[in-house]
Amino acid sequence: MAADSEAFSTAAVPPSAIPRPVGVGIIGCGRIGQVHARAVTALPGATLVVVADPFEPFGLAVASEFSTQWVSDWKELVGNPDVDAVVIGSPTPFHAEQIKACVAAGKAVFCEKPISNDLVTIDDVIQAVDAAGVQLLVGFQRRFDSNFAKVKALVAAGAIGDVRTFTIKSRDPSPPPAAYLQKSGGIFLDMASHDFDMARFVCGAEIESVFVTGAAVEDAAREAGDLDTVIIVVKMSNGVIGTIENSRRCSFGYDQRIEVFGGRGSVVGNNKSADAVEVHTADGAGVRGLPYSFFMDRYADAYDGIMGAFVRMVASGEETPVSGISRTSAELTKNGLFSALLFRSPLTSPTMVTTTEAAWTSFADKMRADDAIPPLASWNELLSTAATSGELDKALWILGTMKATGTRPTAVTYEILLAGCAAAGDRQVAFSLIEQMWDDKVLLGDVTLPDGMEDTLRAILPPEAFD
Repeated sequence: MAADSEAFSTAAVPPSAIPRPVGVGIIGCGRIGQVHARAVTALPGATLVVVADPFEPFGLAVASEFSTQWVSDWKELVGNPDVDAVVIGSPTPFHAEQIKACVAAGKAVFCEKPISNDLVTIDDVIQAVDAAGVQLLVGFQRRFDSNFAKVKALVAAGAIGDVRTFTIKSRDPSPPPAAYLQKSGGIFLDMASHDFDMARFVCGAEIESVFVTGAAVEDAAREAGDLDTVIIVVKMSNGVIGTIENSRRCSFGYDQRIEVFGGRGSVVGNNKSADAVEVHTADGAGVRGLPYSFFMDRYADAYDGIMGAFVRMVASGEETPVSGISRTSAELTKNGLFSALLFRSPLTSPTMVTTTEAAWTSFADKMRADDAIPPLASWNELLSTAATSGELDKALWILGTMKATGTRPTAVTYEILLAGCAAAGDRQVAFSLIEQMWDDKVLLGDVTLPDGMEDTLRAILPPEAFD
């Protein structure tokens, strides 16, 4: 796949920029699907042909609002001959399968990030896209925000001379619940990925090395085995050094700022507010409006912009402005980028070091020394330590970290964890694991279940979960 296009415009799309009509289908009628439906129907030259969602109330509501057709099966949408391009706004576990189906049907694809939470799957998808020669645009909409686009344009024009450093601050108004965080892939994939992309965008270079430190300050992050406050130091392939600060909570709103510093000055992109009014009286200067408190308000124009770019890309055959990925998982592991994200262990206890924490420290030290992702057998051994110690919360965190590296769990992995659940009598964690097995395409029929567990599960789960 070609590198992301540096010349691709982030400006609004005029009617004349769409040389031919483009039929669009949208998979997923949730919050982001509705945003994209609104953008598509406002674009000259684009037609929203059909939307797909398995939940009838969502699908019918969107179809009614935007005067289009609803189908429950996304495969029917992909097979529709009037659909030239597909927008994927479904949950992350479905992205890879849906992209590959679109590619096989010769449809251009816009996919919300991430393509997947593991690198092996991403590589597989990118290979399929490359082999088919189909266009894929990944939804890093911040490139189309007027602030960030102007910063990029000024840097590219040499307004501040040679770029030396940059600082990105990205803070959310409030954290999502632990249940979301557990499935999000973690703060680096779910949140900081936008900032990694922005670093690449403004610097015109790839990330070469990463150093990470962070903490889990609030209960939601601790319960999910994640972090909520991190500082990341990156070095780019062109020598530029940058810092990225992420926080899941910001009391004054959605904080999105950037500064790029160069040999002749700096350029700063500040927060956006609903208004820019200030009050000045004898008592002093008043407070300017606070930043937006919701990302869809803050980036409303950017969502319109990226959808306009997608339609224009499909209609004219222009290069993809935000391609799937520029490096394979092997390259990411080699340069230490992805392994750096693993050394942010929230497992440590302020009062004592448990058996699992000691095993994780040794495991992580070896990863750091080898600068390589360990084999599945090593991960299973570590998970066995956690499961037999009864530290199931830590076992879940290790499982999530393992999958994020692209290491696929097998039936043996889940046998180890379910045995730990049976020994601890923890039905809640057991059901969480079974849900993950479904996502990982591991069938219960392939797993040797602890005594008594199979009968219980067969009574409440559909037969296809076993066969």
